[in-house]
Amino acid sequence: MIHPSQTWSLGSCAPTTNVATLLGISRLRRILSLMLMRGCVILLAILLGVHSVVLGQIPSSAPAASASPAKAAVILVEGEINDYQYGFITRQFAAARETGVTTVILEIDSYGGLVDSGLSISRFLKQQDDLRIIAYVTEKAISAGVMTAMACDEITMAPGTMIGDTAPIVSSPEGGLQTLGATERAKFESPVLADILDSAVRNHYDLQLAEAMVRLGPALYLVENAEHQRRIVPSDEYDRMVKEEPQWKAPEGVHNPVRPKDTLLTITDQTAVKIGLATGVFRSIEQLASDRNLQIVANLRPSAGDRLIALLSSHGARSLVFFILLISGYMAFKTPGTGFAEAIAAMALVVLLGVPLMTGYAQWYEIIMVLVGIALIAIEIFVLPGHMLPGIVGLVLVILGILMTFVGREPPDMPGTWPRLPMTRFALESALIWLTGTMALSLVTMATLSRMLPKTPFMRRLILNATSGGTTLDNRNAPSNLPTWPAVGAIGTAVTELRPGGTAAFHDPALGDVRQIDVLSDTGYIPAGTKIVARTVVADHITVRQA
Repeated sequence: MIHPSQTWSLGSCAPTTNVATLLGISRLRRILSLMLMRGCVILLAILLGVHSVVLGQIPSSAPAASASPAKAAVILVEGEINDYQYGFITRQFAAARETGVTTVILEIDSYGGLVDSGLSISRFLKQQDDLRIIAYVTEKAISAGVMTAMACDEITMAPGTMIGDTAPIVSSPEGGLQTLGATERAKFESPVLADILDSAVRNHYDLQLAEAMVRLGPALYLVENAEHQRRIVPSDEYDRMVKEEPQWKAPEGVHNPVRPKDTLLTITDQTAVKIGLATGVFRSIEQLASDRNLQIVANLRPSAGDRLIALLSSHGARSLVFFILLISGYMAFKTPGTGFAEAIAAMALVVLLGVPLMTGYAQWYEIIMVLVGIALIAIEIFVLPGHMLPGIVGLVLVILGILMTFVGREPPDMPGTWPRLPMTRFALESALIWLTGTMALSLVTMATLSRMLPKTPFMRRLILNATSGGTTLDNRNAPSNLPTWPAVGAIGTAVTELRPGGTAAFHDPALGDVRQIDVLSDTGYIPAGTKIVARTVVADHITVRQA
């Protein structure tokens, strides 16, 4: 028989151990489950926090990609920088604002031009605070062209383009370079340097690079450290850094020195980006607009009139206009009364003086010189024929005035007498060559026309037909038994003023009366009522002079 206590002892001993174990495992499970739940909550909270941070950062980049592009207009600046170009830019900016743009892309391709015009354009661009202006150099931006680019908020370039060189150095006829004296250079550089440095400060360009475009100086080097920080240093500083600060080295892919000693800074697109003058190289304006999230809504190009002004401002075109003026003036003298040659001469004169006036090459006193010269020549022909002095002085004034319209303005307060700058003297020499060649060609053409005009039926009709009392008279159909009428040496009377052409009256023996006919004075102006004598009677061409 089993004792209860033993049974209990035996029965309770094994079960007691198993229950404790089970209870421990149960508690452990509950603890682990609680820890797991708390861990999941903490992990979830961490994930939610990270997710919120990520979501908080996405708007800074996502809207840039998905936001509507800003409106932009493209304005072309090409060719010579002059007063007309300045007016064109101001007009196009006004037109761009009407389209509601916030960005203007200046498409620049220019070797420069007038300094005053370049300064005016630069000042204008810096005053456009409500617009962002991006310069895009398509081929080159030299001299006043780079002044325009530097005045923009940033510079971008097409592949293979160049910018730089704003100093007053010009090519000589022999192909070399002409430089200025110290005083002249200081006078000329002052406004240009001030403008370039102001643009550099505004747009955070290196001041040494900006100055290197205007002034000669020491070699400039580009150096870079391990953190890709870059600096522009002169040659002496570069030599010291190479020895004492080996962490600064010349970066790869850059031609050092960036500016060799005693040269002007002129750099290509890749170098401009590496030294911080340009912000990027783009193959087209469309690629630039895409990169900057811009929508081009207006492409403002020069009109046909703008391009015509640019064409007529060239030396070749202006010489051609001068040639037309001389020939049409000669034709007006030889075939008076039709008005056609006079109209052509007047239009040529307007173009010859008006185009340089619009572009900034002609000044008011040069225009006055030409007009006074023409007036003196007219006095010589029509009022005081044979005196010579008014005609000579007038011709000199006309030629000198037109010559000066080929030469640009010099900066104010230049030392010495005009002209002082090499570029002015070079332009003057070039204009002399063009005008001398034009006048020589005109003389040859006039000599040829003097032999051909009397034989041309059209010109004979212009010279010989006259109207008197509503009846057209022609000596070829007039009744006369003389082989020629009037005879050489015949005395007649000027019925109208001869300027130098007009109507004269001669006695016709066949009619036994006075008959009128068109004549041409070979001495210039003859007042009406003056006795005249027939000098030559060749076919239907009759020349006379005062008896």
